[in-house]
Amino acid sequence: MRYLLIGLFYFFILFLQGCAYKSQMGNTLEAKSQKHQKLIQRFTQYWNYRSSCNPQKSFSYELPYQQYLLGKEGYIARMDRRYCGAKIFLKKIEHNKMYPDIAIIVRKVELKNGLQYPAKDKWIYIDGQWYHKFYQTVFPPEEKEADFQ
Repeated sequence: MRYLLIGLFYFFILFLQGCAYKSQMGNTLEAKSQKHQKLIQRFTQYWNYRSSCNPQKSFSYELPYQQYLLGKEGYIARMDRRYCGAKIFLKKIEHNKMYPDIAIIVRKVELKNGLQYPAKDKWIYIDGQWYHKFYQTVFPPEEKEADFQ
């Protein structure tokens, strides 16, 4: 039963993708609301923890059901260490107009070795808080979603 609920939740999240609007003012984003400001703050805190190799702290930013599935030890074991020492820049935020509780954040990653590339994160607003969607292997991501898993 638990896996059915998790599967339905994951399917629901995939279903919610759709049209998006973009918010950008040069390289800095302007918060349009308190909810938007919370997202920017959570994104910044999360990536500060990830780039300082502190998965114990970034774990609490992941979706609650993923925290449950992975557990802290599993999360730490799956942590991608290439972000240690990296610089992460928020470039733009895309919201689904029909489902404003889902955001895709486009970020620029600068690794310690000088490699730079764009990447995406998915963030979901639940009970007044934004949570990062951590890649999980319970269901394989669809092709269109894979680059921000």
